[in-house]
Amino acid sequence: MIGHGRGARLLAGTAAVAACAAIAGCGGDDGGDDEPSGRAANASERQGVEQTVNAWYDALGRGDAQGACDQLTPEAQKAGGASCIDTLNGLLKATPAASRQLIAQSKLSDVKVADDGKATAVVSQDKKVAPSGEDRLELSQSGGRWLISNPSARTS
Repeated sequence: MIGHGRGARLLAGTAAVAACAAIAGCGGDDGGDDEPSGRAANASERQGVEQTVNAWYDALGRGDAQGACDQLTPEAQKAGGASCIDTLNGLLKATPAASRQLIAQSKLSDVKVADDGKATAVVSQDKKVAPSGEDRLELSQSGGRWLISNPSARTS
């Protein structure tokens, strides 16, 4: 779900970092080191997930709401009831360029695929963006490609 409430809940701090959390799901620190469940992704799955994850963070770093929304499943785009593009445009405009550059530096570190076919991507991030040093995204296949179904797939 994309929304202001989730950003504030995920990370207290400056407006820029809170906006980052609302946009990218970054900064969520659940206090746990739980490993995502599932098997290691094969080369094809990892490549597809990595392409989507890189496009997501690159778009956020550029301030490109359309490009970021294009990496979400249709259901994730509709979550929260507001237009994905309008929501992200507002948040991206409120996020300083330096913070967006840190978001763009996020790198995929691990991919696990569960029995239901969904993938969890573990992404390494600057600790200024995510106090835990990582973020997690849930992805599923849609229209023949991997798309983000949950931009903040934290475990408890």
